[in-house]
Amino acid sequence: MVTPPPFPRANVARRRLGIGLATLLVAVLPLAPAHAASEPGSPGIGDGYFPIDGNGGLDVLRYDIHDRYRFREGRLSGHTTLTVRATQDLSSFHLDFLLPVRRVAVAGVPADVARPRQHELRITPAEPLAAGTRFRVRVTYDGHPGPVGYDGEKNWLADEHEVVAMNQPHMAPWWFPANDHPSDKALMDISITVPRGRQVVANGNPVGRERDGALVTHHWRSDEPMATYLAMFAAGSFRVER
Repeated sequence: MVTPPPFPRANVARRRLGIGLATLLVAVLPLAPAHAASEPGSPGIGDGYFPIDGNGGLDVLRYDIHDRYRFREGRLSGHTTLTVRATQDLSSFHLDFLLPVRRVAVAGVPADVARPRQHELRITPAEPLAAGTRFRVRVTYDGHPGPVGYDGEKNWLADEHEVVAMNQPHMAPWWFPANDHPSDKALMDISITVPRGRQVVANGNPVGRERDGALVTHHWRSDEPMATYLAMFAAGSFRVER
């Protein structure tokens, strides 16, 4: 039997180096493209009537709205937390909203926010979001919805005694940030704070009231997802019959 000559030491070293590099590449390469594939979500879904209504890359599952309304000032302030599922890899995304924004957090981390159009918030999280990720966005705001108009509409109905946030096809952006298109239905959890003695009616079922000095927070919750333009509240000196 003829015994084959051993590989030269240099060849053995090169083979080992090649195997090591291949292993390293297999371990590292799949992790790199995640950020590179992320793109901004579109500022609208391309509706034939209202092209920038709604936003690309998002599926909102739930809105938790906490607003306070001051009747004499016509001022609305509060914060809304949206539970969202990313439908694409996102480097940034848009929400529809008209009031001044104080701060935004994504998954509890402060995020950059810009307003490329009156109706649009562009939110850039600290880290890109992978498709399929569920996350929460908290937007804090303060402003006067009465004078605000959008696309020829001024939908805020209020005086010093009553306010009614109800209209079609647009209403949400005057009082909470939204993915404002009927194709994206979501659960609504609405808390409205007003002076004691005023009543609040909103979507769903009343689930509680909490008094804090001269203020009362009225809490309503819907059991089924709804379009954002259907979300509403009315507050004033009402007589409520059940």
